[in-house]
Amino acid sequence: MLIVLKPTEQTPLSALYCAALIKETGFPPDVVNIILEYLCDGPECGYVIAVHAHIDKVACTNSVEIGKKIQESLTKSNLKCVTFEVESDYKFGDKLECGGERVDNKDYFIKATIFSDVKDDMQITREEIFGPVMSVLKYDSYEEVTKRANGTTFELGAGVITGDIRCGLTLAHQIRPGSIWINTYKAICNQALFGGLKQSGQERKLGRYGLEAYYQVKIIVVKLVRGKTIQIFHEEQLFGFACLTF
Repeated sequence: MLIVLKPTEQTPLSALYCAALIKETGFPPDVVNIILEYLCDGPECGYVIAVHAHIDKVACTNSVEIGKKIQESLTKSNLKCVTFEVESDYKFGDKLECGGERVDNKDYFIKATIFSDVKDDMQITREEIFGPVMSVLKYDSYEEVTKRANGTTFELGAGVITGDIRCGLTLAHQIRPGSIWINTYKAICNQALFGGLKQSGQERKLGRYGLEAYYQVKIIVVKLVRGKTIQIFHEEQLFGFACLTF
């Protein structure tokens, strides 16, 4: 299998560092290849990857709109999108507890932001914000929490903070995200699968289930003895060319 890795154009250095580590471990040349968006002329990399006939598998981590139209690239920085959403929701009347502004008026960072008095119909509740923004919603019962958690369009991960592990496990069984953490958050290991549902995606990464996504399965049927024995072989092969984008 050959792998092409295309990082987002905003953060290419982490992928280049990863490439250096891969080389250091002794991988053969050309097994893992890094493509940087700003080095390419002509059609955007995402579009070329999506339509290329020789690429067997594409794995993406991006927004919903990019997932629907992978050939379109984001033209604004992530910070501008986050700032727009924060300012937009603040006008809807929820209470800004802290943050909500840039750090030292620079273009790359925004302060950790917390909103309270948030309502279920607000944009900040219904949509993902790829930034340090948290919304606080009050609840009166576990049933209300379950209904809210299962009523969103995103089901990637959820966290339950509780002093009663039994209640935490009960709630974890009732809600539907791909990953649920109790009294911790974002604890991930390579052996455990990771992925979501609805607009958070359908595939799973990591673990056995994640590896199976890179296999193609075929059946070979052989007649060994005339009219008597048929042997069936089940064979799994890795895709020849995979591309990862994030």
